[in-house]
Amino acid sequence: MTAALTAGVMVGGVTPASAAVVHDDFSFGGISAPSVKTWTISVQNVTKGKNAGSGSWEGDGDRLTAYDGLADGYSIVAYLSTGRTATTVGQSSPVTVTKTGDLRENQTYKLQVCVVKGGFKRCSNEVNVKS
Repeated sequence: MTAALTAGVMVGGVTPASAAVVHDDFSFGGISAPSVKTWTISVQNVTKGKNAGSGSWEGDGDRLTAYDGLADGYSIVAYLSTGRTATTVGQSSPVTVTKTGDLRENQTYKLQVCVVKGGFKRCSNEVNVKS
């Protein structure tokens, strides 16, 4: 009985190093052209050294877009402070998802872009955009 109990403790107490989930590292950059009401937040997969995608807002047309251009298992989600969301979750890249809807003109909102995978989420800073 002692041998069985000891074996159970040994097996139950061992955690393999490979069980730890390691995620890629990401960085965000921005391009804005307020004179034409266009803002883009680019997403770089630093681990892979490649452009992963972007999120953008076009004030003329009130278009929120999420673009996932890298088949790395991560998705791109673009958020507008109105609650509007464009997401590539559940879709194979490359893919572009656009959400539209009329907003009052010349209003300021916030745009944020995130990379997600399961419970992992890494987000850009918020950027002021206009409708």
